[in-house]
Amino acid sequence: MNPKADVLLVTATKVESKAVIEIFQDATVQVPQRVPIGDRIYHSIGSINGAKIFMVQSEMGSGGPGASLQTVEKGIHALSPSIIIMVGIAFGMDSEKQSIGEILVSQQLMLYELQRIGTKDESPKIILRGDKAHASPRLLSYFRSADFDWDESKCKVNFGLILSGEKLVDNIDFRQQLCDLCPEAIGGEMEGSGLYVACLDKKVDWILVKSICDWADGNKSENKNNQQKLAAGNVASFVLHVLQQIPFTGKEQAWEGVSSQESLKTSADKIFNIQKSEKTKDAAKAIDIKFAKFSAPKYQQLAEMFKNESKSTLKSNYVPVNPLYSQNDIDFLFKYDISKFDYNLSSEINQFFEDLSEAENARIYIQNNCKNPNPQIQTLCTIEYQNMKSYLRSSICKVADIRSQLKKIYTT
Repeated sequence: MNPKADVLLVTATKVESKAVIEIFQDATVQVPQRVPIGDRIYHSIGSINGAKIFMVQSEMGSGGPGASLQTVEKGIHALSPSIIIMVGIAFGMDSEKQSIGEILVSQQLMLYELQRIGTKDESPKIILRGDKAHASPRLLSYFRSADFDWDESKCKVNFGLILSGEKLVDNIDFRQQLCDLCPEAIGGEMEGSGLYVACLDKKVDWILVKSICDWADGNKSENKNNQQKLAAGNVASFVLHVLQQIPFTGKEQAWEGVSSQESLKTSADKIFNIQKSEKTKDAAKAIDIKFAKFSAPKYQQLAEMFKNESKSTLKSNYVPVNPLYSQNDIDFLFKYDISKFDYNLSSEINQFFEDLSEAENARIYIQNNCKNPNPQIQTLCTIEYQNMKSYLRSSICKVADIRSQLKKIYTT
């Protein structure tokens, strides 16, 4: 049976895909897994806020083989996602009012390829006849809500109408024609029309989120790599931020005061589930990566921030977290022949990862909410801080057990 995705992220270029994988890996602390289904390769990139996230890369454009229309259709069939988000880079319309790296969210999508070209006063007259599609109202609401606490010092977020067509635009006269035809447009790109048509047909919620990497003015090649990396990183970070704030599981949730606030915090991610069919070397590699990711400074810095928070009435509840690992703890796996891994350790290792996941999610929740003046939120921060310390202590005990059992394997 095929796996099921709650959220499918769709990219169109290598720089977009790498940005999504790198930024989400830092958040989920999970090594992305390639999942072949049919003639496509999907990437399972972890769970955020209880939602299983997959990514797939299409070819550029909407209508050709492997382009966004076909890719999204096959993704819906393979993974049955309830939400599809197109993540990537786009061109901006006004370099004086916009900036490189600014994020564009599709309130509407204008399909500009369908046109009537006639003559008026002996001059060519173009009238757009394509759809002006509305993104999912539910997703728009989610993205607007998450934008409230997005750090705009990183980049600005702009909601509006985005142009979509098959042309890779790098001509200022053509861009100006598009602007004249649709003056309210905030940017343009190539894959959105395929996303819209596929999701409309299958009744799947969709939204397009892209970041400005150039101005389509004939200078696309200037500083291209740096600007594309900046834009791709910004949009991946914003999408992650939205997923961390909102329960993207396809289910409506009623407002219930504090309990609802608590449900919005990042839920426990099941980071790593060792199965007997997996190769032992892959399992050990994943363990080593997680040791490196869950380094003591993250927790120590957070503890010090609370300790020094002068405005917090609860500061007495926060004490520094003891360092999680020594360098020996991080390095010890290198001393053993990974191929001798015993699967009797799978339950201990799985529990170890779950404890780390719980601790990390508590840390993220505290970090995102520690300055919220709401006393109920502050109470939740206090609870999560104590939970974080508890999970860290548990994981320290587990790593000791794992070390002990590994040594037994090598001495027998």
